[in-house]
Amino acid sequence: MLDSYPAGKNALRRNCNSCIATDKWYARAAAPPRGKSASTAESPTMKEAKKVKANIQVLSDEDKKKFYKTEKRTRKKESRSSKRSASDP
Repeated sequence: MLDSYPAGKNALRRNCNSCIATDKWYARAAAPPRGKSASTAESPTMKEAKKVKANIQVLSDEDKKKFYKTEKRTRKKESRSSKRSASDP
């Protein structure tokens, strides 16, 4: 219960926090840039994010769980390697 929150009107239906974080990241990556200097062409990151979002929607529940678990593992690996330690300048 601590690693999830209620989804929508049904409080018993819950979403995993790491799954939601992944979905939000892909939504932000697929969204067009805002502002006056926004280009009309899609960046490679936007194209890839749109493909992944479309693939996630097609997956079954079990496949979604596997996908989100692998994403969580890769995020943990990246965050460990990107943290600065006391010995770093």
